[in-house]
This record gives sequence, C-alpha cells and structure tokens, in this order.
Amino acid sequence: MKTQARIIKLLKFTPDQYENLMLNTYFTWCSNRTANKRTLQKHLTSPALFNWWKAEMSKLEREFLEGLVELPLKDPTAYRRAYKFSTGKIFNRFSKPLIQKANEGLNIINEN
Repeated sequence: MKTQARIIKLLKFTPDQYENLMLNTYFTWCSNRTANKRTLQKHLTSPALFNWWKAEMSKLEREFLEGLVELPLKDPTAYRRAYKFSTGKIFNRFSKPLIQKANEGLNIINEN
C-alpha cells in the first residue's frame, strides 16, 4: 500500500481531508518564511519549492510509518498526534537556494 493511502487509512481521513491538510501545511510553512503577501505568493506558486517541500514531507511521512512499529496504537486520535509530531519537523527544514529562486519570481498581485 502506498504511503499516502496508508496514512489516510490510519488517520481515518478522506483523500480530500488529507489534501487539505497538505495544502494548509504548505501554506503555513510558506507563511512562516515570508514577510509580505507578495513574497508569500511567489513561494506558494513556485513549482520547484513545492516539489522540494513535498519530497521532504514524504520523507517525514515514511519516518512516521516506520515509527509505528514501536507504537501499538489503535485510536485515530493517537495516530493523528503522532503524525503531527513527526511531520511537524517540516517547519525546521528549508532550501535556501529554492527560496531565493522563488523570491526572484514574477510578481503576481497588484498592491495598488
């Protein structure tokens, strides 16, 4: 079973709930690294930055699943706490070159 499918099953999420969790986490991660709306939008729309972030998140999700061998949990709430703890490490990771490249991107919003 694929990593994403296993996580959805363990957390008792629908695929839409999982996707919303990913998008909200990415938005928060980008927000924590920007000082204004213009920079935030550049980060959110950078395919390279998102692909790097998603790859890092996938590593953390695999670590979460590997750690479950040691945690005989049955309750989805306990799985969700463990998942949040494991994937929360994403907020300590960043790619300076990709962030700099995203900052050089085109301006999308007009702040007149």
